[in-house]
Amino acid sequence: MKNILLIPSFIFILVSISFAQKAETIKVKTAEYPDFVAKNQYQFPAYTRAKILFKNGDSGSARINFNYFRNIVKYMDPSGTALEITNPQDVAYLSTATDTIFSDNGYYHWVASSGAARLASATTFKLVSIATIGAFGLSSPAVDARGVSVIIGEGAWNFLQPNQEITISKVTTFYIGRINGNKNTFVPVNKKNLSKLFPKKDIENFMREKSINLNKVEDLVDLMVFISNG
Repeated sequence: MKNILLIPSFIFILVSISFAQKAETIKVKTAEYPDFVAKNQYQFPAYTRAKILFKNGDSGSARINFNYFRNIVKYMDPSGTALEITNPQDVAYLSTATDTIFSDNGYYHWVASSGAARLASATTFKLVSIATIGAFGLSSPAVDARGVSVIIGEGAWNFLQPNQEITISKVTTFYIGRINGNKNTFVPVNKKNLSKLFPKKDIENFMREKSINLNKVEDLVDLMVFISNG
């Protein structure tokens, strides 16, 4: 939580992030794949100390890391073995020095909070295609891309041929939820969900007047301010 903006009637807390909602296409050759995995699979370069709050009010701490490819949290046990959290349904959130990860039928990364709502994001990586690189650097489709779990992640390059190139889609989606104690209920940010969550607010009129683009972080911040005022 880096910046604090004081606004009449409430305190709005925002953390800077490096992306808006978007879909990014990434092409990776077989020789480049191990480096791609090393840079993109985990959120932190090393396991990081986190406070863990459970929905029943209990708390604890552990060194954790978030796996973007599998959408799971792993923690380091006392023996130094990395294990997956197998009861995410019991977890409210995990908080490190630089991020808060909420659990609600999946994991969501904190973006901003106001007196009324919480904004979060989720990033996914999906395999689009695998192609064979032929003469003159030209590529042609080679493998059915349905085996996503085999290709995305550790050891995947064992299944790739030296002359192949894979195309991966990286998608970041924003979610919003009302603040309700330790209970998290996130839904995708869209007009319908916003109007349902905040029926007393004229969401559509505000978005039209301010030309709000739900794919831009700064516009989502303006929307959060509007929702929480009054």
